[in-house]
Amino acid sequence: MTKVSRKLLLSIMAVILTVIALGTTTFAWFTITNVANLNQFQTRIASDEGIEIALGNVNVAFEEGDLNKYNVRNITDLSWVTTITTEDVEEYIELTYGADYRFEHLTSTNGTSFNPFISGSVGASPTTDGLLQLPLHFRSADVTSVLWTDASLSGVETTEPLPQWVSDVDSFTDVDGVVKPLGTNITVDPSNAMRVSVTGFLTSADATLVYEKPADANNLVLNTGNLSTTMLDPDDQVVGDEIAYSDLGAHSYYLEKTGLEPIGIDAATTVGTTTDLGTGIEVLTLVDDARVSGMTYYNTLLVNIWIEGWDPNAYNAILDKFVFLSFRFEGPSQD
Repeated sequence: MTKVSRKLLLSIMAVILTVIALGTTTFAWFTITNVANLNQFQTRIASDEGIEIALGNVNVAFEEGDLNKYNVRNITDLSWVTTITTEDVEEYIELTYGADYRFEHLTSTNGTSFNPFISGSVGASPTTDGLLQLPLHFRSADVTSVLWTDASLSGVETTEPLPQWVSDVDSFTDVDGVVKPLGTNITVDPSNAMRVSVTGFLTSADATLVYEKPADANNLVLNTGNLSTTMLDPDDQVVGDEIAYSDLGAHSYYLEKTGLEPIGIDAATTVGTTTDLGTGIEVLTLVDDARVSGMTYYNTLLVNIWIEGWDPNAYNAILDKFVFLSFRFEGPSQD
């Protein structure tokens, strides 16, 4: 038999998200609950030979009338396919979350539990409201691991320029550490405030990997730490000119606009992230499971997508903008 590289390929899952405000206040994202509306999915999830995939929830206490091909009692009841289509993803969201599914700005310290992001929300009870979760199932006769190999987040669909807004405060310190005077055009990319986490059984325990976009001229990589002590060095040279993340971007703008710091910012911490998946990071181990009839190995990977409210790039100006996400998972090549 010719040697074949068996690759699990989920090629281009593109998600379009829109952030909208529940009101007209200028500082909506700090003072009221803001939401993002999932408008459309453009996706194709495919697998190579010997691998089947499925999207849905298993072993959940649904009422009998709620059961459907995405919400089932047993693994074997899932719709196992080699390609999950755009229509499948849209149907899953509607059947699971409802036709008017909306999600809010959230914050997380670990990528698996989430708190609502509202003024003074530090220590608020965990919630899954406003969080988009996609449970992906994998089964195979011979592939036993899954790698996360690619992620792409953008605020525009093509090569169109990113949106801009004009600063209306005397001055504030942007995410690049540069003071921007009144009337400055500020480039905003709502995807800079997005996070994608994947949680899966890895070798002997669950493991979570969280992705955020790499740094560029308009994006500060927040990563993790207390926002009041994590520092940016604008020139990477001069000692003593470091700026706390709590004094940058949306936080600085809010302070200049209102004379107040967001409540709870001194105690806010965020989840550690990666911005580079390299040639792939293993995120899931498939294990021997008798429940997958006709196959041998099985496991599930939970994908979480949210807007990190404490991100200094989460300007009020991202409201009503779009975000495009794509990510790819593969099985390791076997010679």
